[in-house]
Amino acid sequence: MRKIRPILRAAGPVPSLVIAGADKGGTSEAYAMLAREFQVVDKGQEEKKELGCLYLVMHGAQAVQQCYLQYFGQLQSNMSKKVLPIDATPNYYYSNQFYARYISPPKILAQVAPSATILFLLREPVSRARSLYNHFLISVTGYDLTGTLEEQLEEELVFLNRSAPQTLLNLFVDARCVQQTDCNMWHYWHKLREKYQETARNFRRNRRKDVDNKRIISFILSSMYFPFIYTWVQSFDRVALMESEYFFQDTSRLWQLLQIPRSESSEDYRRPENRALTYDATSQLSDGIQKRLKQVFHRPNTLLRKYLSKLETRGFSVFPSVGSNSWWAAGDPLLRPHKARKVTVA
Repeated sequence: MRKIRPILRAAGPVPSLVIAGADKGGTSEAYAMLAREFQVVDKGQEEKKELGCLYLVMHGAQAVQQCYLQYFGQLQSNMSKKVLPIDATPNYYYSNQFYARYISPPKILAQVAPSATILFLLREPVSRARSLYNHFLISVTGYDLTGTLEEQLEEELVFLNRSAPQTLLNLFVDARCVQQTDCNMWHYWHKLREKYQETARNFRRNRRKDVDNKRIISFILSSMYFPFIYTWVQSFDRVALMESEYFFQDTSRLWQLLQIPRSESSEDYRRPENRALTYDATSQLSDGIQKRLKQVFHRPNTLLRKYLSKLETRGFSVFPSVGSNSWWAAGDPLLRPHKARKVTVA
């Protein structure tokens, strides 16, 4: 069992900590806590959570590095303990339309900032779907959200059960490609997502005439966490993972997870960031579809639990520990509980 590696100050104008996802998992609150405690970008730069530098991966590592230079150029020479260069862009977790099909953002980041610590906050998938839909409904344009959440989830369930190419689905959902030396989860993700876009758009055209070419969100596939976490871990040794619900219950656990000393004023951080207080009626889910969603997430969640258990034994920081009373640990009696392991800050 290897020793846990600490969070290191970056040697150049690149992030020391990357909050890479997942969206609606508490990334805004985590970033706000850290940004109040540390200087996270150069003075004079507008404090910006989502730097988005990895959106430039199709242009190569140099383009990414130049992007970071504008945010962290002055921090390189500032050795104060109150400096912590941070990029908190949750879309890094699973890719989006900005990424090329065959490019792995973690590999590019590993070239630019090999010692970076990667933080993931993972929310129970059904809860995340409701929150993500509600977020897009009230604050994001460019997506086709004319149906209720239940209607959109129903479309995706039909796609997964009837229309999705089964070989492709198995390669992604069951991660069967990890046994291959050329395993590229981004490729399978893109192919599945584009196939779902096509199927869902045709389905909607059969119901109404005003369907446009807006993007259709994949709520279920994007909440199957293992393939994305696996891909990041292949490139980084310093990875910390926390269940969002565990973080929401007590946000001070972030300091414990990262082993970052906090000031006396840190208690003031306990307030919601970018979180809806209520859900619209269109976000409600019936008991029937919630049951079906739990069934469809059973395989990917079990795969995630087993993988997190392996990461724990390798010294990665996983809060709460696999085997404890949490959504990512429950329901698999074959997994032994392990004591939570921590990442320390050097």
